[in-house]
Amino acid sequence: MAVQDRERPGGPYTADRPGRRRLALDFLRAKETEQPPPSPARFAERVGVAPATMSKAMHEWREDDSG
Repeated sequence: MAVQDRERPGGPYTADRPGRRRLALDFLRAKETEQPPPSPARFAERVGVAPATMSKAMHEWREDDSG
């Protein structure tokens, strides 16, 4: 279980908007700190969410960040 905790820095990702925001922020953090940076699809697979959820999370993050 310790490996899962390391893979999911923000904890379990829920299907609601706050959970998707946590997913987006954890992905952005991973892009900054990991070499080579993970792709959105690879990160989604690693943390156990659907690629569509990752895409939606990033879309919502961009909306929130720009507004």
